[in-house]
Amino acid sequence: IVLVELGIMLAASRYGFKIIALGSRGIVRASDFPRELDEDWTNLPWKLFAISVVQGALVGWLAWYQPVLGTVAVFVVSFTFPAAVIVLVQSGSFFQAMNPGYVMDAMRIIGWPYALLCFFLFLLSTGAQVALAMVLPMFDGRIVLPIVNFAFIYFGWVMASLLGYVMFQ
Repeated sequence: IVLVELGIMLAASRYGFKIIALGSRGIVRASDFPRELDEDWTNLPWKLFAISVVQGALVGWLAWYQPVLGTVAVFVVSFTFPAAVIVLVQSGSFFQAMNPGYVMDAMRIIGWPYALLCFFLFLLSTGAQVALAMVLPMFDGRIVLPIVNFAFIYFGWVMASLLGYVMFQ
């Protein structure tokens, strides 16, 4: 089951990066998407995973060193993560997406709508949890895992679409 879940997560995140990249070019309908992935997008899920691991390790170390700094780091990482994804999609580079200068430039270029983007991304991520809390009590057994997968994939793709739209603007 773990291997199947990892495969589903990889496929969903690859398609999410396709949504972001094509949305940033103004292509918003799935019927207009090309059949093949651009070669540059193939490794983006792995690079995003590496970014998450590095940022998580940094936050964990700061929380161990000084709990207040850990709390501040969680908020900073949460607020800058969408910009890191934007830089990753634009550059395809792990190192540029980890560079605070590039991340701050992306936030500066977007301007005040970046705060709205973060707010709506927060609502979407919370929405997946609320939807699951409402639906899961109606089901039990083997159907629960596919429902959880569907909810997180659906809301993740909506978030990807929102990121692509912001990049297009």
